[in-house]
Amino acid sequence: SSAPRRFLSLAMGDEPYALAKAITDGGLRRGFAVWDKEAGEVKVSHSNLNPLKKFLEEDTIDYNKHEAMFFEVGKNTGVLHGAYLANTTRGQGCGGIRLRSYRNVEEYVRDGVRLATGMGRKSALAGLWAGGGKGVIAEPPRVNIQDFDGTPWEDQFKQLNDRDLEGYLDTKDVITNRFYRNILFREYGDFLTSLRGCYVAAEDAGVTVTDVDVVFERSRYTTCISAEKGGSGNPSV
Repeated sequence: SSAPRRFLSLAMGDEPYALAKAITDGGLRRGFAVWDKEAGEVKVSHSNLNPLKKFLEEDTIDYNKHEAMFFEVGKNTGVLHGAYLANTTRGQGCGGIRLRSYRNVEEYVRDGVRLATGMGRKSALAGLWAGGGKGVIAEPPRVNIQDFDGTPWEDQFKQLNDRDLEGYLDTKDVITNRFYRNILFREYGDFLTSLRGCYVAAEDAGVTVTDVDVVFERSRYTTCISAEKGGSGNPSV
């Protein structure tokens, strides 16, 4: 008989992609933490996310029995995608997608929790029948271009940095590349669709109208797309 699987130990002070590694350990790409009203506790998708459960249940600053947080590790990019729901009593969780770098797992989780809370309050104060939601994508510290197959991808990177074509490129070299962003935001669109409408996305810091148009290619749960596609454009303009 095989030995029991030993899951990766997760600490909230670890760099953000430790959360992605904890999720993918054991062959998984998705995870969640949800508030169970009946049990009065946080339930997580699998045991290696228990440190996240403990952190949320003990936190007295930002976490307030948020309904759910969903995570997915991108199939092609390996990027950590997240969607946070504060309260959907007034309707679907609505809020923009943020793309930025984080120092650690705690900062990544706190940002999503705070922003989801804030969006719920904004909607309520505006008299909208919408709940609080937020999308948070953790910018990867490194991008392994070997994860991508096909000449078109390689041709894109030949324009950026020939000497690194066989290895790694710094995020600053790829995060603004349209080809890369199309892959990343199509992944987020698929992730968003899989949530079946509990969260409706738009753009936020680090995300453009063009990016949201790409999300819209894969998910109807998207707002503030370009006028050319029938939307209202950037809500902050």
